[in-house]
Amino acid sequence: MSLKWFCGVCLVLLSQFVYAGTDIVRFVDASGLRKNPNNRYFIAVLDLALQKSQREFGDYILQPIDIPITQKRHFVELSLGRIDVFWTMASSIRETFARPVPVPLAFGSYGIRLMAINKQSAARFGQIKDIVGLNEYSALSGVDWPDTEILKQNGIVTDASHPERDFYHLLSTATNYYFPRGITEIYSELERSEFDNLVVDEHLALIYPAVMYFYVANDNFELQTRLEKGLKTAIEDGSLEELFFKFDHHKKAFEQAYVKKRNLIFLPNPLLPNKVDIDQIRELQMKVIGQKPKH
Repeated sequence: MSLKWFCGVCLVLLSQFVYAGTDIVRFVDASGLRKNPNNRYFIAVLDLALQKSQREFGDYILQPIDIPITQKRHFVELSLGRIDVFWTMASSIRETFARPVPVPLAFGSYGIRLMAINKQSAARFGQIKDIVGLNEYSALSGVDWPDTEILKQNGIVTDASHPERDFYHLLSTATNYYFPRGITEIYSELERSEFDNLVVDEHLALIYPAVMYFYVANDNFELQTRLEKGLKTAIEDGSLEELFFKFDHHKKAFEQAYVKKRNLIFLPNPLLPNKVDIDQIRELQMKVIGQKPKH
């Protein structure tokens, strides 16, 4: 028996001893996503939920996995057991593929949509008052995003034929598009954009009830229970709300957006799971809409 082989066996046994009784929670944090501050927010929420449930469920280790992945592919990876959790917008059909943790993570902010536009469109876009005016343009949206179907079912002209990675490039070269993004996404994305002829429209916002949930594999009842209990504790003690509103990129976005002064177009969300409390989501959204700019 070689010393190298013996040491290797010892390390494996030691790691099993150290991690015994410890929940290892795997999630996707691909290199592209790591540049996204919103991704960091959801990782922080995941950590918070596990912290708040630690006394009952034990220790945990967060294990990021570096793979590029689409929203649709997340469900496949969950079913194959390669990841344990991910976060995305809730819809009825998604609950057939994975088990939701039914606690809103982002105060309905992903249903508060501002428009990234080409600077050349700014003057005309500022005159839009309703969907009829909006439909002079096409909304860019991802082929597997719930937002695409929400927009289409509300009669909004939507183009989901382009790869997501090309959206901002396309927007920079054409004036017949806009890109609706969540209030906590749009400013940080444009700051990182290589295109200096893109801006956030200052006059309009689309509002529809939307929730971001954690999802786990259908048979992972224990992790679902742990996350749900941890999140509810974080809601009760105020730590989730504090994390959301004090998260640096959120604060900056709210200061820049001042949604309350905009022309708000309210839309229904036909994809929401039946169990979602729409009144609760609207109430959470009003907290976000009521945020004022920094003076």
